[in-house]
Amino acid sequence: MIGTVVRGVRNPFRSGARAALLVGLLALLLGAFALLMQATEAMQGQVQQLQRTLGTVIELREAGAMGSGFGQGADEGALTATTLMSLRQLPDGGAITRIEPYVYQPQIEAQYANVYAMAIGTAPEARLRALGDLATEEAPVIAGRGFTPQDAQARVAVVGSLYAEQRLGQSPAQALGTMLTLGGAPFEVVGVYGTGNDTADNHVFIPIETFRAVFDSGERLSKAFLTVKSIDQLEAVVQDLQTLPGVDVVTQRETVAATQGHLSSLAGSGRYVAGLLAVLGSVLVTFVLVLSMRARQRELATFKALGASHSELILQVVAEAATLCGLGAVGALLVASVGAHFAESLFGLALSLDAAQLLPMFLFAAALALIGSVYPVVRILGLSPAVAFKESL
Repeated sequence: MIGTVVRGVRNPFRSGARAALLVGLLALLLGAFALLMQATEAMQGQVQQLQRTLGTVIELREAGAMGSGFGQGADEGALTATTLMSLRQLPDGGAITRIEPYVYQPQIEAQYANVYAMAIGTAPEARLRALGDLATEEAPVIAGRGFTPQDAQARVAVVGSLYAEQRLGQSPAQALGTMLTLGGAPFEVVGVYGTGNDTADNHVFIPIETFRAVFDSGERLSKAFLTVKSIDQLEAVVQDLQTLPGVDVVTQRETVAATQGHLSSLAGSGRYVAGLLAVLGSVLVTFVLVLSMRARQRELATFKALGASHSELILQVVAEAATLCGLGAVGALLVASVGAHFAESLFGLALSLDAAQLLPMFLFAAALALIGSVYPVVRILGLSPAVAFKESL
């Protein structure tokens, strides 16, 4: 019995080219399948993240102010700290979990290639949101650090990557510790953010209390970002906010809905392609295995003529199939890992292969190998050795 299993394990290596072909097919099939499933899960995660980070965010602006923050509202100063204090008094104000005030100061200097820039005052605990071409964008810190509660009145700054390059003449890492001047006051750069958008990466953030002291902006605000508990409560809160005088209420509902639809469509396409790939790959691998077993018909007939039992021959083929699918599963891991690396490098899509996917991948490979190996062997065993020899000629 053990000798039969050992013989089955060795069989794939008797023909290196054939074994390489079968293992390569299994690796590509399972690796691509796992990669597509990972991509689908990642896109579903992005949809959920959009719901959490943008779908529940409301933006308050001075009435009539441009979305970029330039310009003054018709009723200058209508959006102030007093306005924020009144938010909790609204009927649905209890649904607001976070309030982030922002105040802006244009920093336009024609000598730079990208003249659109802002000095932005924000609370140290607020998320950094840079002003893009059409809307605000999350601004992750890529070097150094963001603000801490201890920075509330400190002269520290977090600058965009383009701001560091053009106005400080430094790379993000080199810009840390650099001094810059805003409103005649010195500031130390403690962090650099990057969004990948030149317009959004051309700003400088400083603590809001320091901003007011340096620029003498008083209680006036340019914007305030509100976060509600859930997207289901968004509409009711928006209706309450629209009763406030001198402010405009803006949400990302349309943007989130459009992005969700796009990502959901991509996820659906990924599942469809993964299913199609599984079907086509299964047929191809099974066909190759059937041909492989047919090519060994005389060998199996010889074993049968020498007295080998049907169970021994089937066990030998099962051991061979298990070896092939095991090698294919290992190859699939390599294919999926390399594909995940390229997906992150090219598209910024972080993919991770869950260990829980290993067992289904192995079972899927085993099913392909068994179907392609056992079926022709059972047929051959039903023939007499003489007929099996004759058919193989």
